[in-house]
Amino acid sequence: MQGHDKVECDSHGAATATYICRHLVEGKGLGWYCDRPSPEQPWPDAWCDACHRAYLAEGEWNEKSEAAADIGNNLRLICHHCYEGLQGRHRLRPL
Repeated sequence: MQGHDKVECDSHGAATATYICRHLVEGKGLGWYCDRPSPEQPWPDAWCDACHRAYLAEGEWNEKSEAAADIGNNLRLICHHCYEGLQGRHRLRPL
């Protein structure tokens, strides 16, 4: 998939990079929110119920909602294989 950032995953080797909140990495059974996958972004950034409440309070991701969700400390870089595995542990919530 040309044009996508790559990451070297300890479990899966070279893969496509994506970002999710740490709650999705650490938890189970949380809501999984993300934009609809597309050819340009097949593994869109994802976040949990708690982070989604911060998003809803502002109606968008901006400085205030990102601060409330502690995005600076909360975001995790993972590979697309890990993303797909973690997605199965949570409840998908379409936007």
